[in-house]
Amino acid sequence: MGFGKYVARSITTSIPVLIGTTFVIFSLMYVTGDPVRVILGEFATEEQVARLRAELGLDKPIYVQYFLWLSRVLRGDFGISYMSRLPVMQVILERLPATLMLTGTALVVSLAIGISLGIVAALRQGTKVDTAVSTFVVLFFSMPYFWFATILLWVFASCLRVYPLVGTASPDRLVLPAVALGLPTSAVYAKLMRSNMVEVLHQDYIRTAVAKGLRDRIIIYRHALKNSIIPIVALVMLRIPWLVGGAVITESVFGWPGLGTLLIDSIYRRDFPVVQGICFIIAVLIVISDIVGDLVIALIDPRVRVE
Repeated sequence: MGFGKYVARSITTSIPVLIGTTFVIFSLMYVTGDPVRVILGEFATEEQVARLRAELGLDKPIYVQYFLWLSRVLRGDFGISYMSRLPVMQVILERLPATLMLTGTALVVSLAIGISLGIVAALRQGTKVDTAVSTFVVLFFSMPYFWFATILLWVFASCLRVYPLVGTASPDRLVLPAVALGLPTSAVYAKLMRSNMVEVLHQDYIRTAVAKGLRDRIIIYRHALKNSIIPIVALVMLRIPWLVGGAVITESVFGWPGLGTLLIDSIYRRDFPVVQGICFIIAVLIVISDIVGDLVIALIDPRVRVE
């Protein structure tokens, strides 16, 4: 199969997934409570409730509401927030830079730590250093984001009092959430990097380079590292959904003013248009990252296109 056809097939198969995901999210929102009652309060009359429900279009069947909402979304209209009465897109765009800042920094942290530890473990295979890295991988790979974030917050905010609990999306508040989000993810990269590096170091061309008398630094960084890091590139795209999901939890723990905090607040306040808008954007980002990940893998290994 040609690369162009493979791209078209990946995009085509992702559209039903996106529609199904958004419909489930859209439907589940209405199980959590009546937003009209939240907006008007408990003392509103039935006439007021019925009038506002009709104004918001909530008196129509759920599937009709979904397709009306989807048609507006495709035109870039996510509706109006029930609480702030501002366009949902405006509310989301105000918080999006903070989330991108957090996830981008966490990605850099996870790659820097994971790749470095993987290289060190591969070069010290069978030693105490290798055992220590393996212990790190097992510990952080199985550690939930919210638990690790809570522990960091307790240590640095409550005990040491060096982390500000409130404030804007500033660099002094970015470090701890980025570490909480990036360190568990780095365990995945460390494990893959170690196994790739060990495999490459046993290849014939590495033995040939050693026999020619090349420096260890040149062998490791110019030959072994170059070939070992290729699968990491593909894994980065496939791990982005986990990073986005972890960002929602991490932001809520640290009070980071991003989409995650906005999502949790909107769920509590039954602000359905904002919740649906955020979930749609997250779903689109996840689908895009999945498509890009598949394409990167297909470029690296053309045999995937035949499967």
